[in-house]
Parts: sequence; C-alpha cells; structure tokens
Amino acid sequence: MFKITNNRRDGSLILLPGWATDHRIFEKLDLPYNYILPVPFSPNTFETEFLEFAEQNNIKKISVFGWSLGGYCAADFAVKHPEMVEELILVSVKKKYDKEGIDTVKRHIKDSRKAYLYKFYYECFSKDETEKLKWFKGALMKEYLDKFDAEKLFEGLDYLLNTQLDINKLKNLKVKFIYGMKDRIVPLNEIIALKKELPDGEFVFIDEGGHLPF
Repeated sequence: MFKITNNRRDGSLILLPGWATDHRIFEKLDLPYNYILPVPFSPNTFETEFLEFAEQNNIKKISVFGWSLGGYCAADFAVKHPEMVEELILVSVKKKYDKEGIDTVKRHIKDSRKAYLYKFYYECFSKDETEKLKWFKGALMKEYLDKFDAEKLFEGLDYLLNTQLDINKLKNLKVKFIYGMKDRIVPLNEIIALKKELPDGEFVFIDEGGHLPF
C-alpha cells in the first residue's frame, strides 16, 4: 500500500524510512516533489510492491529518497532498475553495518526493547537539534516505543546485516548523499571513507545535523 501526497509538483519522490520508524518520520520534510510513501514499509518486500504499484499507476520515472535503513533499500532498487530512477538521494548511510554491532543491538533489545529504542531515538538527534527532538517526542516517540516489537526490529536489523552499498553500480547513477556533521550513528570517518570510493558523488553536509538531519 502506498500513500500519495500531491504537492502540486511536476516530479514525484518515493520516501523510504529508517529502522524503527515509519512514513510519518518525513512529516516535516519540505522538498519540491509530490510524495509517495509506503505504508507499511518492509525493505524485504518493497521492490516487488513498488513495481506493481508503478505499473498500475503508469509510473515510468521517479526520484528515490532513502534515510538510514531506507537508504540501502533505495540504493538497491536504483541499481536494479536504473531506467526508472531520475535521482537517488541517500541520507545518513554508510557502506555497511558490521555483524558485531548488529548483534549488540539485538542483545540490548532482548534485554529491554523500550529502553534501547528510547536511547536510539535520542541518538538520532545532535545536541543542537533540541527543537527537532521536542517535535519527535511529542509527535512520534511514544507511539513508536509501543509499535515496534522485537520481531519487526530484528527483521530490519537482519536486512542491515545482509546488505551494503554497491559502490561500483552507484558510480553509474545520479546520487546525492546527505549527512549530519554531528551524526552519532554514522560517524564522520565512515562518511569520508565512502566519499573516497565515490569521488564524483555529490555529498552535502549539514553542520548541526545528527542522524536525522532533515
């Protein structure tokens, strides 16, 4: 199922959310596109579902915006279907997550799911983003803490464990990378390493931004 927001723009943008979030994470985003949002979103079924949706709605070209986990799904779709992708925008992604880190997150979730999610959501914001954090806490945090059970969270973590950016194929696409300079989840040194592998890529840095810079 996909939700369409008509902003009276010429182009359309599909928005793919990150781990432990859903389409509502993009409520404050203001970009010059009509929006298409998967509701609900699963990285394991997105490709099949969107191709069916695109055929039904005669969508030939689209821009794709993926944040964090959604960025890997967006990149995977783009390298498999480059003829459909007008522009690829990847926010707060690194080349790959390591098994040790994923296993550590799983242990924390088993110990106390809500406590870990609470910590994770806070870490998505830099210390300079107090107003953004205030909005998130008021609009989404409580429901997110209740909504995402361990099974759903592990599904996303397993996806992250088994995917990575295909650097060679991304070199052939129009890609824009966006990062917060104060991201505590994807540190700057990993972004610099990625930039060295994609010297012709467009990299945008937001000075006060955290993991959720938009």
